[in-house]
Amino acid sequence: MLPATVTSQIRILATIVGCLGVGSCSSAGLFRDLEREQTRIAGEAGRIARLSRGETRLTWNQACGRLLREDFSLRQAEDRLADLKRQRKDQWKEWLPRPSLYVNLQNSLKNLGDVSGNQLSSAIYAPLVVPNPWTQAAKAYQYALQEVQATDSLELTRRRQVIFLYRSFAEWGRAESPLGRVEAMSVDAQLQAALRSRENDVLQVERMQMLQGQMSRMLNLPETNVVLQTETLPAIDYERRLGGLIPGKNYGQLATRLSSYDIQAALLRRKGIDVMQWPSPNLNASVPPVYDSHRQGSQIIDSGEQISLFGSWSKSFDLTGREALSIKSADDNVVYVRELLRVKLDGEGRSWDRLKARYAMLIEKRGLMRERLAAALRGSGSVDEDVESARGLIMDLENLERAKQALDMEVWLWDDNAWK
Repeated sequence: MLPATVTSQIRILATIVGCLGVGSCSSAGLFRDLEREQTRIAGEAGRIARLSRGETRLTWNQACGRLLREDFSLRQAEDRLADLKRQRKDQWKEWLPRPSLYVNLQNSLKNLGDVSGNQLSSAIYAPLVVPNPWTQAAKAYQYALQEVQATDSLELTRRRQVIFLYRSFAEWGRAESPLGRVEAMSVDAQLQAALRSRENDVLQVERMQMLQGQMSRMLNLPETNVVLQTETLPAIDYERRLGGLIPGKNYGQLATRLSSYDIQAALLRRKGIDVMQWPSPNLNASVPPVYDSHRQGSQIIDSGEQISLFGSWSKSFDLTGREALSIKSADDNVVYVRELLRVKLDGEGRSWDRLKARYAMLIEKRGLMRERLAAALRGSGSVDEDVESARGLIMDLENLERAKQALDMEVWLWDDNAWK
């Protein structure tokens, strides 16, 4: 048998070594976890490298519905909006008590290995919380502003992702049928075969593969080759509707709301500085523990006399001039934001005028190019000459169609009625 003092020292040493071992064990566990994850990722990479991907055919409505459900950027924006809604809804919980459990151990170092119930005590406290009403009002305003701003930001992200999907569908159609309208024309068979042989090359295959990769990411369809059914794509064309759109009246309401949030944020900062100048109430409560292991009898507060309230109303005065500078800075920021918005609106008005002028130019140019292409396809020289002429016109016409579609997408983004 070992002496009692030696046994006590061994217990103390074992406790200390055990505490020190926690850190090394936890770090060793981290490296084991990392090794397992790396092994798993390497195995997954090898499996995907040998994978034979299946094929999924999607119409526009199917692809659009899946995009709205699965796109990562949309899901992140939706989660952020849900968090902001919870913050606003749960603001009242800041008034609730915050129970705390305290466990106290009193023992000497030499007796650390022999702990009995007499050395342990516990208590539960539930202090009353009385937040500053001015601060709570400012928070409520801030939560409301953040929520409506996040709602419209989500809508803008949703529109942009749908437009990107639309462009991918259109590019898929061009890659799938590079001759476009030429196939529908009455063209000499020898000339059409010559055009096809020149267009059906490796670049078209790479184009399709790139689009499939984009669709796999957007629609969250890994290990799948997506095939887009472009015949289901709706026509988005503002050729006859552009003149009827008036910014600020029946066009661009979402843009207007997004701009207004910048002004409200600047005003909120100014109001916050004003609130800081008001006398600040401070109310506290002294509450005994709800439960105390050393207390005999009732384990709850049995009398209102056990609760003491005390408060104060204070107002500080700044003699350094910093508060005045903060107020001036906030006022200047409001003016700056408003002036910046005026400049922005003027620039957007000029951009709108340029867009309409460019749109009209593209429509006119497209008509002329179609006439030239039809003349080239009728043939007036050798097949080789007709092929080269038609091929150049087809490429120019395709680039023009892309430019027009880019303008259509730009108009569509802010056409609120089209997204209802």
